[in-house]
Amino acid sequence: MPASPMTASPSCAESDDSLAKLRRLIGEGALPVSADCLWDRVLRELNRGRSLSRTDEKQEWNLLMKLSDRLLANCPGERRGSVETAVKERMRRLRDAALLRD
Repeated sequence: MPASPMTASPSCAESDDSLAKLRRLIGEGALPVSADCLWDRVLRELNRGRSLSRTDEKQEWNLLMKLSDRLLANCPGERRGSVETAVKERMRRLRDAALLRD
C-alpha cells in the first residue's frame, strides 16, 4: 500500500528537485501569485525590527550586504524601488543602533 502524502517523507534528493523546479517556475514567471507573495514576504522581513540572522545577530550587517546585492539583482522592476528603500532603511537602522552602542 503506498504511503499517503501526509505521512510520506520525501528524500533530500526529491526535496531538492522540488525546490529547484519551484524556483525555475517562479523565475520563468509561471507562478506570478507565488512570486508576489514571496516578494511581499521579503519586504515585510526587511521592514521588521527582528534580526535577519536568527542565530547570530553579529552577522546582521554581512547578511544584509549579501542579501541586498542578490535581491536587487533579481528584483522585478515594479518592486525595485520598494526593495531598495527597505534595504536602505534597514541599513540606516543598523548603523544607528551600532552608533548608540559605541
